[in-house]
Amino acid sequence: MSLYDTPDLIIYEKQRKNGQRLAQDSQKRANAKRQTGLALKVVSFPQGKGRVPSIRIAGQWLSEFGFVVGDTVILTASQDKIEIGRKESRETE
Repeated sequence: MSLYDTPDLIIYEKQRKNGQRLAQDSQKRANAKRQTGLALKVVSFPQGKGRVPSIRIAGQWLSEFGFVVGDTVILTASQDKIEIGRKESRETE
């Protein structure tokens, strides 16, 4: 133990490394989801006097991919495919 290895610095370094590891683990989980996809069920939702198809997307994994509460998303749809992306510029309040 050197002069600069105080208990506080050692604890801080362990916490920093643990935080980096947690961030890497989170990124690995996000990459795994990106590779395997996420199966969601199309359900019926009331609209007006009828019902329409609906898909609900929610979960902590959204933040792992860079989506945060208040973001605007762009939805692009084509036959049998829907893509959702975050609008590039985040407006400041």
